[in-house]
Amino acid sequence: MTVPPHIKGTFRKLPDVLEGVPKEHILSLLSNDPNTGEVLIKTLGKLAQLYSLREEDINHAMRRIYQQEHFKKLQKKDPSTPLRKIENAAREYLEKLSTFGWTPEQGIENHEILRDYIIKEWKFQIDETTLGQTEEFAKIKTVYLGGKKPRLLVNPNLTPEQRAMIWAREIGFFALGIVNKGTMIYPAPRRGSFEELMYAFQATYFASALLMPRETFMENLNAVFSAKTWNPEQFLSCGYGHRPGLFCHRITSVLSELGFDEYSFFRYAYNLQEQGAETKSGHVLTSTPRITDALNFTSFPDVQRLGAGEDRCRLWGGAQAIGKWIDRYGTDLDKNKDKLFVHVQKSLTTGLKYPKDKAPCFLVISVAYPSSGRLSAVSIALRMDADPAFEQKVAFLGDPQIEPAGGDAVEVALSCQRCANMTCAVRVGEPRILWSYEKRHRQEELLKNLEEKISKEVS
Repeated sequence: MTVPPHIKGTFRKLPDVLEGVPKEHILSLLSNDPNTGEVLIKTLGKLAQLYSLREEDINHAMRRIYQQEHFKKLQKKDPSTPLRKIENAAREYLEKLSTFGWTPEQGIENHEILRDYIIKEWKFQIDETTLGQTEEFAKIKTVYLGGKKPRLLVNPNLTPEQRAMIWAREIGFFALGIVNKGTMIYPAPRRGSFEELMYAFQATYFASALLMPRETFMENLNAVFSAKTWNPEQFLSCGYGHRPGLFCHRITSVLSELGFDEYSFFRYAYNLQEQGAETKSGHVLTSTPRITDALNFTSFPDVQRLGAGEDRCRLWGGAQAIGKWIDRYGTDLDKNKDKLFVHVQKSLTTGLKYPKDKAPCFLVISVAYPSSGRLSAVSIALRMDADPAFEQKVAFLGDPQIEPAGGDAVEVALSCQRCANMTCAVRVGEPRILWSYEKRHRQEELLKNLEEKISKEVS
């Protein structure tokens, strides 16, 4: 393809960290016609205004696209993907650390071995008091100060699990050669550059690969799926005690090798200030938990961002897990900060463009847990209907613990505005988008019939 001069400059400064994602792939989306290209760029600008998109939103979207593309390459055992190099680096450091007595199975309990390794290997100065002296720093886990004598400020209130993650992440920066990173705050500020986001992602991916080594991790997960009875404790034990977000994110990197070709990952957040009153059937979520991150490896459209005025379906697995966590543990997050709730359901995604007989069906495993003063949940959705061998891969599919008990699947939709189920107990809006689509579809059918009639009369 010949790239027009007026577009070349726009993408010339794309970060070099987009290794393996050819710029021509992005440029092919644009027209060779300067006028059309200009209109397209202006249209994208208007859409950005409509959805209040900022530079940081675009950076995070680029990071997700990068991640999805390279997860696909990793699972196809493509040696060119940087993630394969990261997996290999983690394997090498696992061997080194084993000589110091550290193993992933006791990785949290023995996290200080990782800390001591960092100090010994890279002459780190570690400060575990400064970040605990100011309330404004309460949510900051670490601050890295680069230079000849690198210094790492660590929040003294971190749990052993969080510390294991922090130490593994710092090892990752050095193992991957990301040493000239200046000052870096974790979690990164939302206004961080794309390079900072990618460095953080790569180091975090290294940490997950070190804390949950690929081969053993896959063996443990395979044992879960091969069992005829669903065992949530066995499922959680695959993560060696690490937080559900890190654990489930790690799962997405190995699912394809376990035989699952179509799947999605979602991360939810819910503020208890929005919590409704208690009813006979449990608490009512007065607003829908927000999806804060998503990875989609299915032919089903991305669903992270809905249109303006749409209400996301509250029957989705993550939202259900949050509601059931509240049913069981109440609203005292501090008292129940270590409590997890695992929810599994079969979901039939109906509504706009997906009649019931053609709707995609998913097995959704969700884990709800308190995090940073709110309730969070992560979900992994495995597509069932596109895989004839799914029942052989998931032996516990017939377990009555899987909701709905004795039923085919829970019917869910993208949003109330796209859902045809008018008797839904949690509906909060009319299906105006579905009605509009159906009206347009009827018009198209009438026009098609009219064209055929006229064509016959003319001939």
